[in-house]
Amino acid sequence: MTAQNIIQSLAMLLKIQQQLNDLTIEKTEFLKQNEIKKLEELLKAEEKQIKLLGKADENRQKAVEDFLNRKGIVIEDVTLSSLYPFMEENDREIIRKLHAKLSEEIIKMKEQNELNQQLTKQSLQFVNASLEMLSPEPEEVTYKHPENKKTDGSHRSFFDSKA
Repeated sequence: MTAQNIIQSLAMLLKIQQQLNDLTIEKTEFLKQNEIKKLEELLKAEEKQIKLLGKADENRQKAVEDFLNRKGIVIEDVTLSSLYPFMEENDREIIRKLHAKLSEEIIKMKEQNELNQQLTKQSLQFVNASLEMLSPEPEEVTYKHPENKKTDGSHRSFFDSKA
């Protein structure tokens, strides 16, 4: 019994992850160029890819369960490496390579997302700074009793009463 279904599900996960990474790189360019409309469209496409990724991961989990059931194996906390002893050498190598590539893609995406987060934060800081420069300083509109007003000593009368 081969682990062909696991291999296929990992290959699909890798393909979807690579497509998602491409979208993340595109997102960086749209953030740099302040292309809001294109960014909105890209976010919708990214959401679809994330849903596909979730479904592909469910398929991977099902393939692992099927593999274990066919072999009559019971393992707590199943990982890919815990399945290696029950696989043929060829399948094991293919799965190791796919797993390594998938891990690399996830790391790339994490790094790209951190960059996008920084760009978004800088954009928001720029917008806030621009708004602060454009908006006048708000006047104090609440009533204060004249005796409670703070005097700083710089307020002097034109008439010097001590003279």
